[in-house]
Amino acid sequence: MSEPSVTTVPQLRDDATVTAVLSDWLTARDPRGSRVEVVALRRPKGSGASNETLLVRALTSAQGAEPVDLVLRIAPTTMQLVLEPRFAEQYQVLDTLGRNTDIPVPKMLGYEADTSLFGAPFWVMSHVPGRAPADFPPYSQEGWLHDATPEQRHRVWRSGVEALGALAAVPAGLFDFLDDPARGDGGLRQSLQYWRDALDWASTPVNNPVLEQVYEWLVAHFPQAPITGLSWGDARIGNLLFDGGRCTAVLDWELLSLGGPLVDLAYWLMFDEMLTAGLGLTRLDGFGTREETLDLWQETTGIELSELTWYEIFGWFRLASVMMRGDQMRRADGRPVPGPGEFGCLSDVADGLARRLDLSTTS
Repeated sequence: MSEPSVTTVPQLRDDATVTAVLSDWLTARDPRGSRVEVVALRRPKGSGASNETLLVRALTSAQGAEPVDLVLRIAPTTMQLVLEPRFAEQYQVLDTLGRNTDIPVPKMLGYEADTSLFGAPFWVMSHVPGRAPADFPPYSQEGWLHDATPEQRHRVWRSGVEALGALAAVPAGLFDFLDDPARGDGGLRQSLQYWRDALDWASTPVNNPVLEQVYEWLVAHFPQAPITGLSWGDARIGNLLFDGGRCTAVLDWELLSLGGPLVDLAYWLMFDEMLTAGLGLTRLDGFGTREETLDLWQETTGIELSELTWYEIFGWFRLASVMMRGDQMRRADGRPVPGPGEFGCLSDVADGLARRLDLSTTS
């Protein structure tokens, strides 16, 4: 399996600038009035294709203070993989979850809208211990989860699905600020229209007739009783942190919406399939099957699964729209796009959708 051509955020500012600016910013917000110094910075490998993320160690001048580990996240500027990153709303969702629920999220420590400091808005949050299963090389092939025992893997799988299910119980009213009535009535219709808009945005200069047909199918078969509620959006095990088999953080919220919990369940199932059978890999011993995942999620949530097929097609449609934007960015940079059989290949996803829905593949 060849390594994918991944678009990652370039280093847009030097460490000395970040250290000086962030030290002053943290000092101005220290509740004890102490001087705060950033003493170490680290840019994690593969830190994303949109937001710039830096790991920070800071030390205050207060007597007896210990160094603290923080995360600095800066809004996308030169590279934007999704139509509307909704950067401020990501912060607000995480802060709301942290203040009002038991969902494991980092503690949000401050949002800065002033773009004169780093050229874009940013936020700082606590660093949460744990590690995430990798997308590439896929966790089913190598890495810490691959090397774990079946019992350890089972704890990770169960804790992840339970965290996913717990999100379904979060009161939708806490997130009224995500309502987007200009895109339709209800969270799921708004989400579908958002991804219609995203497809249009990503379709220059290459259109994909299969995805156009998939969108028409989604409109024609729209669920009869959609649930409006918080949707994480990028719901996959690779966006969870685990420590000792326990989920410690739900991360990466730039695909958030009010599309509801079935959007997340379907996306979870899609990525589980894509990173195992989709790559010709065997499911790790200890991981629940699709049926066991559905049983555990439904046991946790009590939500009916009768219209799950629609949500799964929607998940693949969303992923294809993101892949299309990724290909657009690669072409703009003069780089090749992933071909058939390669990780992240748009045509493979489109062909799979065409077969599943019995669509014509001719324009």
